[in-house]
Amino acid sequence: MTQRRNLEQPPGGWIATGPGSIGSRLEIRSVKRIWLFVVPGVILVLVGLVWTLQGVGVLGGSAMSGSTLWAIIGPIVLIVGVVLIAVGIARRRR
Repeated sequence: MTQRRNLEQPPGGWIATGPGSIGSRLEIRSVKRIWLFVVPGVILVLVGLVWTLQGVGVLGGSAMSGSTLWAIIGPIVLIVGVVLIAVGIARRRR
């Protein structure tokens, strides 16, 4: 026995939200775009932090230890990483 339902189209039209729908595919794409910024950003922050600590002499045992060059390059790389993370988070909030 099948029942017929009287369905009316909502004012904005039908919105597909199932696993194979366009809406879910767009959501997956936006998550992938976020990771394209956040993952490299985290890596750059970590590398910049290590280079900074080596440059100022906190981390020893390397040719980079105590070198002014790495004490300058490290924070620059760290800031670029923070900017990438911020862009990724800002894209997610849209």
